[in-house]
Amino acid sequence: MQLYSDAEKLNVIENVRMAAERIIASPEFLPYIPRVGTKVVMALSHASSPAQVVAVQGLISRSTKVIGAVRFGVSSHMARVVLAVMKFDPALRAALNLRYVPELVDAFRGVGYRASRFSLVPEKVKVIEYVALVRGVEQVVRRIGRVPDAIFDVDEFGRAPMMRVLGVSATEAVKKALVAIRDLEFNKQIHL
Repeated sequence: MQLYSDAEKLNVIENVRMAAERIIASPEFLPYIPRVGTKVVMALSHASSPAQVVAVQGLISRSTKVIGAVRFGVSSHMARVVLAVMKFDPALRAALNLRYVPELVDAFRGVGYRASRFSLVPEKVKVIEYVALVRGVEQVVRRIGRVPDAIFDVDEFGRAPMMRVLGVSATEAVKKALVAIRDLEFNKQIHL
């Protein structure tokens, strides 16, 4: 098993804590936090399992004022997204999920980020959701030839559509999301 330095572990924990605090401190995030909540995660370099991925215990909701403990192994789905991404680009070790809004996808693209769609579940095939997420990430990367800045799915099989923003760190993923959200909100104000 890969041994990680205490310094790297502390840096990853601190980065996720700062990212979560930035989400909570930024009211513009509120409309884009999914009903099920937002999870922000970051993996250790060379991580190979969800136990080596850091996240806030629990989810960030629209009413969250204080983040919970930041720990290893408290994320399953988002951790697996990051681990799948790292197979293609080991530098991209972080992600957060947002509510899928078509205009937000357009805003990501409008500010120069790549956003790509995947189908969560192949037709007539039932699979465990995290397996479908991993397959979806692989599908997107193979189709476009690189890892995008954001990966999204739309409403399929009765589950809520979701957008996942990727970054080299949790704070970078939050920064990307904020750039797109602020651009979208600014453009809404201009068109009022």
